[in-house]
Amino acid sequence: MKLGYKSYLYLIVLTMLSLNAAYACLPQINWGASVSFCQGNSFTLNAANANATYVWSTGASTPSISVNSSGIYWVSVTNNCGTTSDTIQVIVDQPVTVNLGQNRAICAGSSTMLSAPFSPSSTYMWQNGFTGHQLNVTTAGTYHVSVTNACGTYSDTVQISIDQPQNVNLGADVVNCTTNSSVLQLPSGVSGSIKWSTGAKTSSITVNKNGSYWVKVTNACGVFSDTINVAFVSAGKLFPNDTILFCNTGSIKLSSPVSVGSHLWSTNATNSSIPVSQSGKYWLTLTLPCGTFSDTVYLIGSTINSVNLGPDITMC
Repeated sequence: MKLGYKSYLYLIVLTMLSLNAAYACLPQINWGASVSFCQGNSFTLNAANANATYVWSTGASTPSISVNSSGIYWVSVTNNCGTTSDTIQVIVDQPVTVNLGQNRAICAGSSTMLSAPFSPSSTYMWQNGFTGHQLNVTTAGTYHVSVTNACGTYSDTVQISIDQPQNVNLGADVVNCTTNSSVLQLPSGVSGSIKWSTGAKTSSITVNKNGSYWVKVTNACGVFSDTINVAFVSAGKLFPNDTILFCNTGSIKLSSPVSVGSHLWSTNATNSSIPVSQSGKYWLTLTLPCGTFSDTVYLIGSTINSVNLGPDITMC
């Protein structure tokens, strides 16, 4: 039997109505993708439909279940029209400890990552409107983050400053002919943690003894240092002692307190130091822009004497 055009339309409409009725008859579950709540509480997952049976991931067969732990939960609901299933992620939130760390410096041109604890159920808001849980910082400033979950809102603030590489230069070695002390000074504007070889932590120190002195400046860019030699020169005080003992079988080195200037030794040597292997009187004349200075030292050689206690003795 042939059907006319109107009959075809009638069959299509009946089919659509039948499908819609079948869909409307199926169990309805509308949970969403996830749900969160604060620890110590519980949440009810409801899948109730008329004249239906239930199979839960927990093994329950009731229209609803109460959950109090994180996890993936699903349910299948069946009635005369068929079966509908749904799945949901349950997240149990906890109070959040937000700690961006101590106020700190970074080196110019570098960066630091500020991080808040991550949870898929938390939302984040930084001082600049950024909403991720981590913020990459390259400039100085005050940084703040607020973390919100089902338990409340938690926040922290940190100060970030920028350090620069330092020019640590103590200048040329010092030869002091006029006073009994010298001031060693860092250049103006040096920034960082300061430590001198003397243990001082100030930008300058006053010294009154011959020697090498170093200083280290530490900041986020690294450790920067310099060393300076200081010598105090006066007539009759070029040598630390008036008399020096040495072993006849070897030699010692006599040295000027400074390497600069003009040197003339009693041996006619003109270096800043000379090797000596014989006892005697030695003098040095040192000429500097601030004057001419002389000193004398006596070297006394000594011989190592052998010690003989005789043969071994056995006593009864």
